[in-house]
Amino acid sequence: MSMLFLWPSLSIPNFRALLLLSMLMGLVSTGYPQAVLTSTPVSVQLGKRLTTFAVDTTNLQPGPAGQGVFWDFASLVATDTLDKELVDPAGTPYASDFQEANLCFENSAGQYFYYRLDNDKYEYHGAFDGSFTVVGDAEDHMRLLNYPYAYNSTHTDAYTNQYNFSGLDTYRRGSISVKADGEGEIALPYGTVSGVLRIKIEEQFTDSIQFGLSNTDYTSTTYIWYKPGVFHNVFFLNTTTVNGVH
Repeated sequence: MSMLFLWPSLSIPNFRALLLLSMLMGLVSTGYPQAVLTSTPVSVQLGKRLTTFAVDTTNLQPGPAGQGVFWDFASLVATDTLDKELVDPAGTPYASDFQEANLCFENSAGQYFYYRLDNDKYEYHGAFDGSFTVVGDAEDHMRLLNYPYAYNSTHTDAYTNQYNFSGLDTYRRGSISVKADGEGEIALPYGTVSGVLRIKIEEQFTDSIQFGLSNTDYTSTTYIWYKPGVFHNVFFLNTTTVNGVH
């Protein structure tokens, strides 16, 4: 069983199959309204809290692309929980490493994930994962979304970042290809959410240890279901290969 609680970094070494299930009050509804993601002022987001649930997703399939799709994951069983709060990065212990970020997810495991939200885009800037800090290059942050984002919207982006692991400086260079490949309704253990947009992200990146001592290649496919107007995704599924091995 593998677990992950928050989108990006999209790919994490040695994670086989990952899912995020967010318990967000007031989402359960019916019908298939068009789903369009737009930016929300940062001031509205700060201070919001939620609980996420992890489940074993080994062999779970993401379901079809298209419009008017019904994705049924109602039978999944939660195996762990994690509490999160959206905070001002300036008040976190790692603020000096993420001076351009304006949003941070702090969780009950002592992890911090840093982002920047603007009127036209949403970027991932890096994280402290509990043991080391991954810092994005100021010139090449990962752009997760452009706004507005609707069915069939697409974009690609290249990014770089670095971290120190066990005393070794490690450099990461990668790219993502993003498409909103589906919209419709998703059934989850706590109920059914309508008007969701599914984002498919295909990612490739390489980690290089200092002086080129070793390279590790990663590829991943991530599916993320968003409900417009909700500050966190409602479902997350990722599969990753490391040097060609799942």
